[in-house]
Amino acid sequence: MVFDETVYTAVSKKLNELDKKVSTKKELELKITHEKRELVRWNTELEQINADLAPVMALEFDINAYKSVIATLKELEVVYREIIGLRAEVERAEEVKDNLQLLSELEREITADITALKRQMDALRFDKMAFVALKTGYERKTEELNEMKLKLLAKRNEFENVCREIDHVLADIAEQERLLADKAKEETELMYLSLLERLMNDFKVYMVGMIRPMLSDYASDLLRRLTDGKYSKLELDENYDVFIYDEGTPYAINRFSGGEEDLANLCLRLAISAVVSERSAIQTNFIILDEIFGSQDALRKRNIITALNELSKKFRQIFLITHIEEVKDYMEYVLRVTEDEDGVSWVRMGE
Repeated sequence: MVFDETVYTAVSKKLNELDKKVSTKKELELKITHEKRELVRWNTELEQINADLAPVMALEFDINAYKSVIATLKELEVVYREIIGLRAEVERAEEVKDNLQLLSELEREITADITALKRQMDALRFDKMAFVALKTGYERKTEELNEMKLKLLAKRNEFENVCREIDHVLADIAEQERLLADKAKEETELMYLSLLERLMNDFKVYMVGMIRPMLSDYASDLLRRLTDGKYSKLELDENYDVFIYDEGTPYAINRFSGGEEDLANLCLRLAISAVVSERSAIQTNFIILDEIFGSQDALRKRNIITALNELSKKFRQIFLITHIEEVKDYMEYVLRVTEDEDGVSWVRMGE
């Protein structure tokens, strides 16, 4: 039969309760025996009192005797009260006797229960030493189980930390792969951009090689007309530095006077505008020139105006900004800008 600790505990508790009831029964039996002795003693005293009162009843009235009798009666009253108390004790003794009978029956029941419990304990074949050993082993195994649970929890936390680290590493790997892919893409784009830059540079060199002679021709023609044939050729080198031919020999532009240098720059500006206008897909309808007469003499001013009139075939509108009054006589339209005392600028047509 398998040992059941719950049944054993219940049986032990029941035995303790029965032991307490047996002890209570024995105490009540002792008390009942004592009360019986007291009852016998009080009955004996009562008989003695009755014997003492018998001679008094036969005597004639005597005041002194009367007083003595009254005193005796008072004493007897006290004794009577004691007797009444004894009767109550006797009645209580009867009640105790009844209780004693009930306790006897209860004792028999308890004895029967104890016998039945002993039979159950014998049937359980309870071995206290084996129980203690099993209980100790159980407690030890429980402690080991708790320790294993703690270790398992620690391992689980460690596993979760490792999983998080793995996720971080995988995320880093994915980010590195993305960066490598972006790098490869950027390297490819850089390669194509480098190739495009090289092609554009080659194209620029090609275009420069194509447009530089054209600019030189336009500028040379303008310079020849503006200088009345004194300087017949203006040339641009590979760095677009300006050279002017004087009697067949090219010279850098800084060799010439300030007015001639301004004139050469004007020719180059007009040549660039003309070439851009011819080569551009967008039609250029006007050109603006600012203060181009400042360092020129009267003859060259007229030559510049003549050249500009010829350029009107290429540009529908040519705007000249100047402070030289006599130039307006050669212009078809004049816009005069003035400033009043309040600093406000006004534009008006006419002289």
